[in-house]
Amino acid sequence: MNPQPPDPTGRPHMLAPAPITPTSAPGASGPGAGLDTSLRVESILLKEFDYAGLTAYQVYENRERIFNFYFTLMGALISGLGALYQIGESTHTPWQPLAVALLTVGGLLSLTFFVRLIHLRQSLRDSIITSYVIKEFYISQFMEKIPQIEQAFRWRLSTIPSGERPSSDTSFVTYPIALLGSACFAVAALLGDQLWVAYKHATLLPLSSVAEPWVVALVAFALFATLHYLYYQRELNVDKELKTLEDQALKLGISLGEVKRRRGRLLEQLRIWRYPGQ
Repeated sequence: MNPQPPDPTGRPHMLAPAPITPTSAPGASGPGAGLDTSLRVESILLKEFDYAGLTAYQVYENRERIFNFYFTLMGALISGLGALYQIGESTHTPWQPLAVALLTVGGLLSLTFFVRLIHLRQSLRDSIITSYVIKEFYISQFMEKIPQIEQAFRWRLSTIPSGERPSSDTSFVTYPIALLGSACFAVAALLGDQLWVAYKHATLLPLSSVAEPWVVALVAFALFATLHYLYYQRELNVDKELKTLEDQALKLGISLGEVKRRRGRLLEQLRIWRYPGQ
């Protein structure tokens, strides 16, 4: 080995690090023999479990943020309507057309937030089911080595709440929005019908000019409230969610007796509610 010339500063020479050779898999050969191509399933499951938990946490935060933001906007809209009414009365200018436009915007805004909150609830449901499926998979894998492992988990796939109750958080945030949005459309219909009667001097229905706007407002409120309810029931269907839990259980090869019992009770309650005379 040829000696290196001395460093003018007197410091010893730094040797270059030796190149790191990746560990090869046993018996591997070829151009990619130096790469570790093995996948660790437990790492992937852990990442997915963490992602599902993070998604659920973000859904809770987004739901609260959207709920507060919605009522802030509606408060500003109602304040604007009050100011518009006072200005119109003091200046003797028609304020109803602009009020109808603002109320229609408020109704459409309520509908948008209503749909968004339901989508967040579906995302939360998917995240919960994903994390619980991973938990059930680990329980089944370690059942032979740790027979008592099931007792360590109180939250299981069979204990996920089935569907939406009237007292649930989702109902708490969606029902007021649905009612307020329907009220916006109803008041807009009332003012719009009053404008029609005032300008056309005729009614759309065989009613008096005083009664017709209120009837139209009640019909509009009932119509939009029903549309909100039907969409809610279609997207957050109890039977469909229980079917999803059962399908996941079948893929894992486990039995969800509790889910089946709950499904039977729910279907029985629905049957009694639909056919009270039987």
